[in-house]
Amino acid sequence: MPQKGEGSPDAGRQGQGLGATEIAKALKMGAQVWSTYDALNRRGSKAPPGQASITYGYDLTGRLLSAKASTDASAYQITYDTAGRAARKMSETMRVW
Repeated sequence: MPQKGEGSPDAGRQGQGLGATEIAKALKMGAQVWSTYDALNRRGSKAPPGQASITYGYDLTGRLLSAKASTDASAYQITYDTAGRAARKMSETMRVW
């Protein structure tokens, strides 16, 4: 039986950076999606099999500011109003307001 960090469905290992953790989630077909999390438990990246990896960016309060696929030239940007609500979401290739 695989041990934690050796391919089990809840495989996890410490990554680089302060408190960074890397987790693998097993899919039905046996493939794994790898995700990294920072010390505040925010997802830093996700790497699905056969797809572009995604990197996430946050502000100091923990709100998601950007998501960038490894195949895209620019990131999907999110701005917030003074009440903390997502006010505008924008990408150079697809604008969502």
